[in-house]
Amino acid sequence: MFTLMDNEAQSMTGVRPFGQAGGALHSDNRGALDATATRRLNMVRNVAENLVKPLLRKWMSYNGEFLDEEQVVRITNDQFVEIRRDDLEGNIDIDIEVSTAEDNTAKAQELGFLMQTMGQSMDTGMRNLIMSEIARLHKMPDLAKQIKEYQPQPDPYVEQMKQLEMAKLQAEIGERQSRAQENGGRYGSEEC
Repeated sequence: MFTLMDNEAQSMTGVRPFGQAGGALHSDNRGALDATATRRLNMVRNVAENLVKPLLRKWMSYNGEFLDEEQVVRITNDQFVEIRRDDLEGNIDIDIEVSTAEDNTAKAQELGFLMQTMGQSMDTGMRNLIMSEIARLHKMPDLAKQIKEYQPQPDPYVEQMKQLEMAKLQAEIGERQSRAQENGGRYGSEEC
């Protein structure tokens, strides 16, 4: 049975497991690990599409039959939605995101490289988005949410200095304008 399932997985992915390429070992270990990761990802996607999604659709159809008239459903940790039993009778769109640790690590490394090269000149909001995506890829959803929603608190000393600097500039502008009006009045009376 295992041999049949292994042969089917190999035919679906087109990748032979490490050590079985033409009867000899791979000379490139990195290529073998990538092939294994690709094979694993394809197998997980197959299970998600052909087992989990139909099972979830069946459960949702049961919910349409057996739930109360109105039910409160949790969407995220903080968001709850009230649904009616009639709303569950139609086709349900189920989306399952499938990835492996290798895929997530590769994406996080690319985003980390982007942060290294452009992080200093990048807008704070964009930098927080990238950092939250890196945290999400490393399976830290609470940290990702905190980073995404983070708003830096202004330093009271810096804010007061900005206000004082602004008041100083406004006073200087007012003084220059009054001098200009005074000088304009003096020169205007001499011409007459």
